[in-house]
Amino acid sequence: SWWISTADQRMLDEAAKLAAKNAAIEVVKLNVQVAGVKFRPQQRKAIDQTIAAYNAGSNAAWIPLPTGRGKTFVAGGIITYFKEQGLLDNDNLVFPTVFFFTKKQVLVPTVDKLKDYFVLKCATDKAPNYDAAVYCANYQALSTKRWGSFFKPVTRESFGNTVTDEVWTPREKITLIFLDECHECKKMKSRRTKRIMGIARAARAAGRRVFWIFMSATNATTLDDTRLFNYCAGLCEDDDASAFLSRFLSPVKGARTSSKIKKQMENYIEHIGPMYVRPPNDPLGYKIHNKIEIIDFQCKRDEAFDRFHIFCASGG
Repeated sequence: SWWISTADQRMLDEAAKLAAKNAAIEVVKLNVQVAGVKFRPQQRKAIDQTIAAYNAGSNAAWIPLPTGRGKTFVAGGIITYFKEQGLLDNDNLVFPTVFFFTKKQVLVPTVDKLKDYFVLKCATDKAPNYDAAVYCANYQALSTKRWGSFFKPVTRESFGNTVTDEVWTPREKITLIFLDECHECKKMKSRRTKRIMGIARAARAAGRRVFWIFMSATNATTLDDTRLFNYCAGLCEDDDASAFLSRFLSPVKGARTSSKIKKQMENYIEHIGPMYVRPPNDPLGYKIHNKIEIIDFQCKRDEAFDRFHIFCASGG
């Protein structure tokens, strides 16, 4: 009962400590060099700010780069810096010290970029490599039996309730974990999110530091979407994070309106400080399209005619 009653005050004390630490963070221009790679100004700023957060003792960074701005290149630059600084210990027997999770559709292009541009040996579920520097996997794979064998159920008591977690079992020293397209892990009850959190639980229980890098073009839009980041970054003690998030919730009527939510997110981002990477505006010379037109119809009549024949040919 004492632990529950003092939760809010403990969160305030932790927030004050974090604010004091963030105030002292200084971003240094590292000018990371990779042969054959020319980083854009926005990418360099993202690399420098992320590494500044790591050097200041933070456990996570959040990089909200828009589509087409080269999140994979930012990741490659960060991995290169860690290698050059001797921060990646390759004494592991099963997994390398760097994990890179992403969507299934972009896994192969991501692996190709890391291999071709940064000369990084990558292992995947389909192509294991015990000499790899990075292990790349898609989020769907976390629900397979192969990945399930790396977790075990562990029960604990959380605010008077018995909860069962899936906790990472390999005794591997994981240093860096990238969550590309991290909006794929918003649902706290999904297996992929639970198992990613299980890796964080094991590291915290063993007293090992893991630096988490969240990347997404569509960064979180509500406080609920930040729960995984809060736990991995060590901002809250429990995956529920209710006491921590209550600091940013408006108690007045209409707290769920878009303007209130926007203000809550602004306060939250200000609170986490340098962990929220803010690269400068770097406009591209081309436009990014998420959808393409395969057939360009000359008129509505031609479109209706072709759609009818496609419908008939498909057995409709």
